[in-house]
Amino acid sequence: MMKIMKWQGAIDDKGRLSLEVPTFLRPGPVDVVMVIQPQREEEPIPPRYDFSALIGQLAWQGDALTAQKELRHEWE
Repeated sequence: MMKIMKWQGAIDDKGRLSLEVPTFLRPGPVDVVMVIQPQREEEPIPPRYDFSALIGQLAWQGDALTAQKELRHEWE
């Protein structure tokens, strides 16, 4: 038997949905269908900066492997 339930959740600053749903169903596989409807009119989130134009623009001075080992040595 299919049950329709309505719960309120929250979206965090990383865009993740937090929701706690007690179902009162027996353990086992289930199909979950979600309809996400904001409770208020929202402005679209501006896109994050696209760094692709900077790829390959910086030249590394020195030995990358040595620098990496030095950084890891600081963690110890």
